[in-house]
Order: sequence, then C-alpha cells, then structure tokens
Amino acid sequence: MVGVRRATSSRWKPRVLFQISNTFGYDAQEPVIRALVERRRADVAAAGGIERGVARERIDALAAIGVPHHSLNSARHRHFEAVVLTDIPLVRYWRSGPRLYLHHGSGFATRDSHYAFDLMESGAAGLLLALHETEVARGLDRFGLPLGARAAVVGQPKLDRLIALGAGSGRETLASLGLDPARLTVIVMSHWSPTSVMESCGMEILRLLERRRDLNILVTGHYLLWNAPGGGSAPTQWRSRLAWVVDAPHMRLLPASDDLAALMAAADIAITDHTSATLEYAALYRPIVLFRNPAHPFTEPDIDDRLRRSSSVFTGIADFSAALEEALTARACDRARRAELLDSCFRFLGESARRTAMAVEQVAWNGAFDAADSV
Repeated sequence: MVGVRRATSSRWKPRVLFQISNTFGYDAQEPVIRALVERRRADVAAAGGIERGVARERIDALAAIGVPHHSLNSARHRHFEAVVLTDIPLVRYWRSGPRLYLHHGSGFATRDSHYAFDLMESGAAGLLLALHETEVARGLDRFGLPLGARAAVVGQPKLDRLIALGAGSGRETLASLGLDPARLTVIVMSHWSPTSVMESCGMEILRLLERRRDLNILVTGHYLLWNAPGGGSAPTQWRSRLAWVVDAPHMRLLPASDDLAALMAAADIAITDHTSATLEYAALYRPIVLFRNPAHPFTEPDIDDRLRRSSSVFTGIADFSAALEEALTARACDRARRAELLDSCFRFLGESARRTAMAVEQVAWNGAFDAADSV
C-alpha cells in the first residue's frame, strides 16, 4: 500500500520526491529538503526546476548533500511514498503516494489566494501544508472546502533562512553588489498588479531615491513584474524603463535575483505593497514603508490593520517622502505590533522547516498526517 510503512526491513525508509517548479517553489522547498536529510527518516529526491528557470548551481547544491535529481519524465515512472508540490503536478506521478501542497508564497492573507484550495478541490494535491490556522478556516468559510485531517499547519519554511540571514549584517551581500555597507540600505519590492506600488507611482519614487546618495537602493519585485505584461494588460516593460538605474552608483536593479532572502536580509528598510514578500520582510522586525492603494482591499481586514499599524503608510507619491523619513528616523518598528501581525500570519517562525519535514515524514510513513498535527 502506497505511503504505509513496510515491515520487510528495519533499514527501509520511505522515499519523498520534491517537484521543483520554479525559484519561488525552490526557496520554500530547499529548507525542508535539508531538514529531511538531517533527520534521516526518509530518502529524498528532487525533479524538475532547471527547465523552469532554477539555476543549475542550486540544483547541484542538493546533490552535494546526497539528494539525487531526476528528470520529470524519469520521476513519473518511479515510486515515492509522498510527493511535495509548490505548483500543479507537471507530470502524472502515477506510481507514487499522496501529493502535498507547500506554499511558494506567503500572501494568503493579503489577497484572495485560492490557488491551494483549487489544487485540493481538483485532486491535483491531496494534502495541504498550511501557513496558519486562519488559512485552513478560510478553506471552509470562503471556498466551502473542509480540510480537517487533510491539512497540517507548519508555517513558511523559507522564512527560517531569512530570519537566520537577518541575524547577520548583510555586509557581504552589499559588498558583492559594489555598494557601501556603511550606508543604510533600502529595498523596493513591488507586486505586478495594476494596483502595485511600481505600477501606481514607482517611477516617481525611484526618481526621488535617485537623489538619495546617502542610501543604498535595491530595486526588485515579483517575477511577473519583469516577465509578463504589466497588470495582465499592456506591457509595462519595466526592465527597459528602468535602464537608467545602472548609471546611479548607489542603486542596483535586480529583477532576476535568485536569492531574494539575501537581499531582504541586507536591507534596513523596505518600500513595498501587497506583494507576499511584505509579510516575509516583516519577520525581520525592520521598518516597512507600505503603499496601500485604496483600490486594493485585503481579503483579511484584520491583517491589513495589523500591517498598517506596524508600518509607515503612504497612499501615493504626495505622502511618500514623509513615510520614508518616518522610517529612516525610527530605524525600527513597533515590535509588539509587528509580533501581532506575524502571529496572525505564520506559525513556527524560525523552526518551520523542521515542522514541515516532520509532517512530510508522517505522510511518507503512514499515508496521512498525525491527528495531533492536523487541523
């Protein structure tokens, strides 16, 4: 029986496959893979990724810790007790056990993120590795999908690495970019939608920041901001529109960074919007200059309120400078308010990878989550 412990050998261990779909998914999966390897209660393999833009050196890093990498075509014909996905199954794993969905992003509370529930409802994934109990409740309240024993709350594994990096100075990252580590560093992170900070007033903000030679400025954003038509309509062509950034000695344009966590950890302040990276950066307990477009309501008003209260908020270019100066002057956030925000979005901050690995092991050995860990 697939996913159930076999007693034929005391040395037998279940096999777990991680389907790597893209760099976002890899960021969430890699900490779990490493935790599973360290725990040594399951044999781990990976498949895919390279054909979807994941850098070869990141795949090779898995081989260095003993994790074999298969082509998707090869993986579909192999037997695994569990398959961990961050996207739709790219092939039919017809010989393998349960498919678990692991979030590649952290924004279930900031927008109507029904992707996980669509996969569950369609049968593409059978089990959910959830960020928070609120998300599981939403599955029933908003989408009519009762999850029960099909969900285990594990948090967001990729935040473990971000928090660990944030404990350092970020000087190495800044030096590698040719920037002065002695300056304060501001990172600009934007969603791709028409209501995002970049689409709404991004050019004006960056022109103001061009004059701030006392700061390092890192410009990045959602993958779709750089690689798809802006807002799903007419192409915005942000890569070409921001070509002038390369001539500013204190600014760096980083649309295709393979390591957003390292950039966030190197930044003292973030200018951002409703992109899921906002909630991730919040875990560093650093100031956020938050663009709240009135045309973009959050799906969870209470989380919107907590985010506002722990950030410096602006609604357009007219009040941007004041919000930035407030953050630069404070150099810190209200820790109590930020803790309230984080507690409403994530569980097990700093130890999520281990919790996720344990949940995956439960499914690989027994075909289901333990009752104590399911919701």
